[in-house]
Amino acid sequence: MYIWVAIDVNEQVREIREKAENYIKEQGLSSSTFTLPFHISLKISFQIADNLWQKVMYDIRDLCKSIKPFTIPVKKIETSGPILWLTMQDSAELTYIHDKLDELLLDKY
Repeated sequence: MYIWVAIDVNEQVREIREKAENYIKEQGLSSSTFTLPFHISLKISFQIADNLWQKVMYDIRDLCKSIKPFTIPVKKIETSGPILWLTMQDSAELTYIHDKLDELLLDKY
């Protein structure tokens, strides 16, 4: 089984959405949709045994419970065909979460 870990930011993307919509207008792109969930990828998919997925989810959930809300500024906006890529600025908080996920997933699973 493959697992992919990301931060869901759907509720917090009003400002990002506005910037992206302005960028679309500035670039003369014909249309845009914001139907897919916005997220920040933290860990590209990795494989685990099928019988371990619930344990992994509980461990990731416990890690996330220990993290307080924080802000991640947008660094730049790029297009790739019809897709807008929002590059976020590096932050100590994101690095911490990524490193903790590495420790947890590599050491335990």
